[in-house]
Amino acid sequence: MSSDESSRPESSASPKKQTFKCRICKKFLATASKTFTLAQNVILVSNATVSYREANLKRHLLSHTKEKPYKCSVCSFSCSLEQNLKQHMLAKHSEERPSHECSHPDCNFTTPNLSTLKTHMHIHTGEKPFKCSHCDFRSRTSKNIKIHERTHAKERPFKCS
Repeated sequence: MSSDESSRPESSASPKKQTFKCRICKKFLATASKTFTLAQNVILVSNATVSYREANLKRHLLSHTKEKPYKCSVCSFSCSLEQNLKQHMLAKHSEERPSHECSHPDCNFTTPNLSTLKTHMHIHTGEKPFKCSHCDFRSRTSKNIKIHERTHAKERPFKCS
């Protein structure tokens, strides 16, 4: 067996597609890049339902670094991904920024971001598409689920200074 094979995560006995899980945020990933420096933060799991293509995995893992090489030339915003800087420039500093308006009566919510509008619409529909994996709690946003799920893990990521 080569050293490359011995370092490869073991797969289950079934011929299912290998799936990996980020050790940092627990998201499920389709591939683990052996050449990418953060790949040690990815572990093999089975029966995952969410996945990333390899390029997206690299982008996802970059989201966990503290490096923010992309800087806005207008304000102090910085980020780890070029695409995020482009979105920032369009949303905050462009004369041509798109505007998405809420169609609900008596609501004048507008946003340059379509996904933000979709999340906003959950307020009007009452839809809570995100469910806690430990209990029946549901939320309109994935961020609230992540915060809620910490209560089950007894995780306390913030310390008093």
